[in-house]
Amino acid sequence: MAEGSARRLMAWRRTWLVAALAAIAALAVACGSEDRPGVEVISGSGSGSASGSASASASGSVSGPEGGDVEGAIGAYLPVSDVAAHSKVVLDVEEINGFLNSPPIDWAAVENLYVSGKNSIRSDGATRNIAGFARNEGRTEAIWDDYTAYYEDQTWLDTFVLSAIQGTGPFAGESDAVRRQGAQKGIQNQIMIAWVIHEFVVALDKARDGDFEPASGAPHNWDEAWAFYHGDSPGNSPFATAASRGNNFGTGNLVNAAFLRAMEQGRDALVDGNVDAAQAAMDEAIRQIQITYIQASIRYASLMSDDLANGDDAKAREHQAEGWTFFRVIEPMIAEVSQSAASEIASYYVLSSQPDPDAGEAVKSALESVYPALGIKLSDVGTLGGLVMGGYTPVSDVAAHARVVSDVAEINEFLNSPPIDWAAVEALYVNGKNSLRSDGATRNIAGFARNDGRSEAIWDDYTSYYNDQTWLDTFVLSAIQGTGPFAGESDAVRRQGAQKGIQNQIMIAWVIHELVVAMDKAREGNFDPASGAPHNWDEGWAFYHGIDPGNSPFATANSRGGNFGVGTAVNDALLQAMADGRDALVDGDVDAAQAATDEAIRQIRITYIQATIRYSSLIAGDLADGDDAKAREHQAEGWTFFRVIEPMVALANADAAAEIAGYLNLSAQPSADAKDAVKSALESIYSEWGISASEVGRLQ
Repeated sequence: MAEGSARRLMAWRRTWLVAALAAIAALAVACGSEDRPGVEVISGSGSGSASGSASASASGSVSGPEGGDVEGAIGAYLPVSDVAAHSKVVLDVEEINGFLNSPPIDWAAVENLYVSGKNSIRSDGATRNIAGFARNEGRTEAIWDDYTAYYEDQTWLDTFVLSAIQGTGPFAGESDAVRRQGAQKGIQNQIMIAWVIHEFVVALDKARDGDFEPASGAPHNWDEAWAFYHGDSPGNSPFATAASRGNNFGTGNLVNAAFLRAMEQGRDALVDGNVDAAQAAMDEAIRQIQITYIQASIRYASLMSDDLANGDDAKAREHQAEGWTFFRVIEPMIAEVSQSAASEIASYYVLSSQPDPDAGEAVKSALESVYPALGIKLSDVGTLGGLVMGGYTPVSDVAAHARVVSDVAEINEFLNSPPIDWAAVEALYVNGKNSLRSDGATRNIAGFARNDGRSEAIWDDYTSYYNDQTWLDTFVLSAIQGTGPFAGESDAVRRQGAQKGIQNQIMIAWVIHELVVAMDKAREGNFDPASGAPHNWDEGWAFYHGIDPGNSPFATANSRGGNFGVGTAVNDALLQAMADGRDALVDGDVDAAQAATDEAIRQIRITYIQATIRYSSLIAGDLADGDDAKAREHQAEGWTFFRVIEPMVALANADAAAEIAGYLNLSAQPSADAKDAVKSALESIYSEWGISASEVGRLQ
């Protein structure tokens, strides 16, 4: 942010702190009005809830730069203008949802509150109301015009919602349960999202006109967008929908977190007078909105198919109406990139057709066909049904934990793109990005590696062996910064220490840590799936496999298995051990869970035995070819892999560990003798670890 605009922002904040409205107490709002009984909502540690994670509170405070609170925030977003009254529109949504969730539905009360409003008062004393936005016949602007043209209706929002409220048009003759979906999701999602996008567009229009006045110009309209997205009751806003759908698809609060980042970036850009940056932020915010309503459209099409398979035609009709209402939020956007996809999806959803058992697969396929055009990845949308990772089904919510591997994936992208941006690598390692804790903080890889207060089984063996409480961070940071053993080494050598150090040393240590904690909780009798031993056990697999298994220890095991002719044997056996341990912990069987822990660690050892042998062998080949640089690179790679199991090897045979380290440690030069010596040293401990030569395989 430019110095002048920064001063303006700080001046405004000081004014706000003096003259703001009294802070509203932080809310703990659940998503009760968003989902119905009988419809699964995955929640708990990691993924957050409608009012958790990315949202600090409804309209209270957020943490300041030095740990204090900043008054006037709405959730985790700090406006630069007064939009407290705007955020109270969501209180109208909340009250409408209260009527809609209380059978028999008082439709007259719903319509009255929709039309008249109640909680949001304009500066002129008039009451802001939801219908007033939906009925604006004179509005013409970007995006809005695309919708009115597509639906051939200037008041397309009001037409739809009012037909649901009054039981007319497409909702004529439908049950209250079906009409409820059109009214509830139509108001909370169609209208509120249209309002959000409207404020984005107005903000950018004002910005292009040069109006950057925080109180009334582009920044003010930008703030209004967040006020309508999150509001004073986030459990009844699009924010809640995004959190719920994220839970359904195993992506947790990623949409809300990314949306919040885009809002903050756009706010700062507008205060700074940077139109291009604000436009980029708007584009990203809309992309995140699209992800939520893609998830919703897929989910309710799938539920429709399931209902029909179960012979529940009434529920299928209800889910058809719900899916249709959600889909209309993005239908014109889908049509813009693929008219055929939009038409196909709508044909399954419009109430003029009957629920179709083919809807689930057809809608999903049609939406996936437009992902590239929208700049959306499969991993952005996630997997319906929560998180199923590589055949493992958690019994607790570990969606956010699995996203740590997305950080690994992005770090690997930096490391694989020369010249390496080491500053970017370190920033992502230290700050994290993709994995959010339930309190809204970002989980980061360095946070685990730097925990100097941890003391537990296995971990203590490592810290004692390396004589370093933060042995993981010491090693990885030295590779990133080119210090310690990596001082003076090439980027190619440092890359191995950073990449394999993060993806393997740290992630495997994290896996083992969770297995140990799970067993500790089990011995204490804590078998609660959501927070006890089964939850930590689930976390173990989340860190091993992750949402992006191509950048996890799971990928390493498959690669090394391929090198040694045993294929996926390690991952197959480890998956079975993890499933056995999960079930044992759910049943409260500590002994069976310990046996599963032992087997999981045994399989991990096989992978890193293979890795250590392979790279020691490659050193000899490199030297024979006269490629000293490649030999040094493979030495660093082998050393980094070996450190995953080195203290375990030392406990079994200290001489073997010392011999292997002597060949791989960068204080020594690459040696052709490494190939046979390292293999022989490792084979000497197979019997003690219960590992056979056939399990390790033969290097191809």
